[in-house]
Amino acid sequence: RTFATGSFLTLKSTDTLTASVADITNASTNTGNSITGNVSVERFISNIKNGTRSLKAWRLLSMPTKHDVQNIHVAWQENGDSTTTFNPTPGFGAQIISSFGSTNTGARALGFDSYNVNGGSLKTFNVTTQVWDEVATTNARFDAQKPYIVFVRGSRAKTLFNDTPDTTVLRERGSLNLGDFVVSNIPQTTNKFASIVNPYASAIRLPINRTGFTSFYYLYDPRLGSGGGWVTTDGSSVNYTGGSYGNNNYNIQSGQGFFMLTSGANATMTIKETDKVDGSASVQRENRNQQKFYTRLYKVQNGTADLYDGVLNRFDEGYSNEVDNDDATKFTNTTENFAITKNGKLISIESRKALTENDTIFYKMNQLRVANYRFEFIPENIESFNVQAYLEDKYTNTLTPVSMTERTVFDFAISTNVGAYASDRFRIIFKQLRPLPVTFVDVKAIKQKEQINVTWKVENEINIREYAVEKSANGVNFAKVGTVLASGLNEYAHVDESPFVGINFYRIRSVGVTGEISYSKIVKVSYEAEPMISIYPNPIKSDRKATISFKNVTAGRYTLKLTNNLGQVLMRKAIQHDGVTTQYDFTLSKSILNGSYTLEIIGQDNKKTSLKILF
Repeated sequence: RTFATGSFLTLKSTDTLTASVADITNASTNTGNSITGNVSVERFISNIKNGTRSLKAWRLLSMPTKHDVQNIHVAWQENGDSTTTFNPTPGFGAQIISSFGSTNTGARALGFDSYNVNGGSLKTFNVTTQVWDEVATTNARFDAQKPYIVFVRGSRAKTLFNDTPDTTVLRERGSLNLGDFVVSNIPQTTNKFASIVNPYASAIRLPINRTGFTSFYYLYDPRLGSGGGWVTTDGSSVNYTGGSYGNNNYNIQSGQGFFMLTSGANATMTIKETDKVDGSASVQRENRNQQKFYTRLYKVQNGTADLYDGVLNRFDEGYSNEVDNDDATKFTNTTENFAITKNGKLISIESRKALTENDTIFYKMNQLRVANYRFEFIPENIESFNVQAYLEDKYTNTLTPVSMTERTVFDFAISTNVGAYASDRFRIIFKQLRPLPVTFVDVKAIKQKEQINVTWKVENEINIREYAVEKSANGVNFAKVGTVLASGLNEYAHVDESPFVGINFYRIRSVGVTGEISYSKIVKVSYEAEPMISIYPNPIKSDRKATISFKNVTAGRYTLKLTNNLGQVLMRKAIQHDGVTTQYDFTLSKSILNGSYTLEIIGQDNKKTSLKILF
């Protein structure tokens, strides 16, 4: 089919959702679909940071059209001028300033709103020189191969820099990019950054097929620091250095640009129509099972800690301790910078072999101000290395223990003293743990009705403070589910009243009075329960709101489809079920009329649950 828009189609973007055009080939099964005519594509820009605070920041954006209708001034500046039509469409557009033109009059002749001798607010990355170039005029159209970094302080109603920012929407009208998109904005030399657009009005999944690139993606996070900063993620889209990415936001979004680093002299990339995925978010990333150690840098101001930068260490015998393509080169921020140094190179994600005694993580800090800062250390699945981490502060000549199982926070200050702002002030060193004076002689996990009883016996219990009961669904990622104080009785028990559906793995962690830890063997037990999905109320009331209940349902991504009696899909929604949450909100769209419908819940294994609902 051909959808002729007649220039009447708008893909809306709000603070909760952004409209998208999915894969029109239906996973390459149909090559005859097309969309003709102009489309207005929106990108909502939030003004919120940390829940309540105002946000003025740079954004790395790429408008997903062929740029065949409007120039930048008409699109992002809403064709506003310096007179009474400066803000012709409240809630849309942004001011764009420039250092070109010498005066306000000269800058406005080039399409900008005003002149600023210190630099403009719209730039593109030059892949040849590897620097940001100011856009010379907004009277020209967007370059289809380049994402644009633009400083947004709110809508065009915010005429002064110090005005409290509001939300705004940037938009452009033109014909959509459809079909495979060949990326040409690529430096043809090794170890150079390429700036890349998402060409589609849709999120696209990672990794993207390419040759001659490393496996890392660099995304700009507007919530980092005081004006944004870079986040690094690997090709599996699950390891990331920190920031507002996460919470199931793990794709390149519609209207978002990104960077990659070349590893060869003939790098190529084609983004395919079939790379499109459902869903929308303002930023993206998630997490997965791996042995990791996160370090994040915060600036503490007026009692509030703002994330400014972060790094990640990954551990596996398959990695090398040399700098190679498994290590992500650091993409520097304009403000505070924090990195790992490895063989003279600055790294944001370091991949190395399993931890051993006397291993060290060397940190590098740059452009820190005279202010208060905070480190946050987050270990994942590395307690089994049987080593203890310590943060060494060369300025204060101190060693601070860092937990290998739980989050650790460390506050420090930067002053004008030379040692306080030394770039190599901090490092993490690892030391072998001493054996604990306790022996696990028996560990059992037994299903009893709807509970699991975990018991263990010990010998030689000396200077033990407590035992932590840890549970896992996969035998790799363990979380504490209970604590039992050491009593000298040598026999202990814990009842798990909320077992996972399927296999439950348990182990016991002993904690000495001075913090030393030791682990028991891992035991497992199967717990089967009938999965149940239901919706309430049914019939749905006039407020159109209902609750979908998941009971004993395996964690994973579920697709909800509401169909009428003709089998037509009226609504579609995705739920990322964590296996713990039991209730999810479900609201009928305003276009749904009173009647009977079928709600299909489809799991990743394509198993379906069908519910008949009335409205």
